[in-house]
Amino acid sequence: MKQKAIRIFMVTAEDYPTHRADLSCLFGKYLPARGIHSDIVTVSEQNADQLPPWGGGESRVKTIRGGAVKRNILKFLFQLSQLCQCKADRYDVIQIRDLPMVATFALLVGWLRGLPVIYWMSYPTPDGQVDLARQRGLSSGLMKFLYPLVVGVIGRFLLYRVVLRWVKHSFVQSDVMKTDLVRKGIAEQKLTPVPMGVDMAKVQAFTPQEQQLRGEPEDYVLVYMGILERVRQIPVLLDTLKLVQQTIPNTKLVLAGDTPDTDYRDWLLQLVADKGLKDSVIWTGWLQPEEAWSFVAAADLALSPFPRGYLLDSASPTKVAEYLALGVPTLANDQPDQNYVLNASGGGVAVPYQADLWAQQTIVLLQNKEKRTVMAAAGKAWIAEHRSYAGIADLVAAKYKYVMGNS
Repeated sequence: MKQKAIRIFMVTAEDYPTHRADLSCLFGKYLPARGIHSDIVTVSEQNADQLPPWGGGESRVKTIRGGAVKRNILKFLFQLSQLCQCKADRYDVIQIRDLPMVATFALLVGWLRGLPVIYWMSYPTPDGQVDLARQRGLSSGLMKFLYPLVVGVIGRFLLYRVVLRWVKHSFVQSDVMKTDLVRKGIAEQKLTPVPMGVDMAKVQAFTPQEQQLRGEPEDYVLVYMGILERVRQIPVLLDTLKLVQQTIPNTKLVLAGDTPDTDYRDWLLQLVADKGLKDSVIWTGWLQPEEAWSFVAAADLALSPFPRGYLLDSASPTKVAEYLALGVPTLANDQPDQNYVLNASGGGVAVPYQADLWAQQTIVLLQNKEKRTVMAAAGKAWIAEHRSYAGIADLVAAKYKYVMGNS
């Protein structure tokens, strides 16, 4: 007997369109083929006629521009107005992603309409907001300090004391996040970890564009793909490169990404020059995903720094999975999910994020082509079996149907 399709009213923190694969790929591509459809509710800085279609169902996207505080307030009001229009004759479940205040309101709407509410937690958002306020301090300006602090403190109370205790079920980012929440008193049976994955069909169809990265055939190329945020501690990568060049002078580093923080960008560029690395660092700027993949595919070794700490230890970084899926051996730090993936797959090495340790491992791997070849094959096979979104979608769809069957 064919199972009834499930339609989700999904309010998400991300603007549209989103780069998050667990939205665009999982909900936009793979879950609809398994009978899980979703109408997405969020905002965008682009006009409606410039937006791509949402593959999961309908998109309820409002164009909002302006400063961060103004946009967040208008976004919140829009999301609440849309929740008021959520009807039980169209939807089977309300799902809120990374928005504790909206989720609290959704619990009321769900109770009034007879709809279960699910929470999707990809990041401890309120804790991150409090941390951001502490990092900024009052020197950043009163509003820039107070806004994330107040929203974070309120959101933290609502998330851990109300939302996660009263929703029907919660999907979380990792086993570490699940463990953290159980310690906070959330029922273990109400939590399902869903790690980040890769669209292997897209990878298999991908044809890399040729990149001229080597001045000489014997040059070695390291690559980091992603945003160049302060939290990634990019200077450690530069120190690593400097140390590696003492043994293997013909080594280059590709930074396939950028940062919106222009002051930090200027500082990094000056740091590259001060370290005498201008001829050894290739900075691409912002790239489309497949453009960045071409740089990864052309490298000898991929790098994934994800510094340790409460906020990031519960994450499931996409970078390592993408690197391995593209057949590139990987050096990462010992963040729990990265450590697990590299050890389980044999696709690379995870060590603490210190320039001397990273330089040692980089030299060993660059000097052993056979080992890198074995790692590349093992990593790609493991990702295809364990972190493909086709497989992840099967597990998530089954959990939705189980949860809804017990409503």
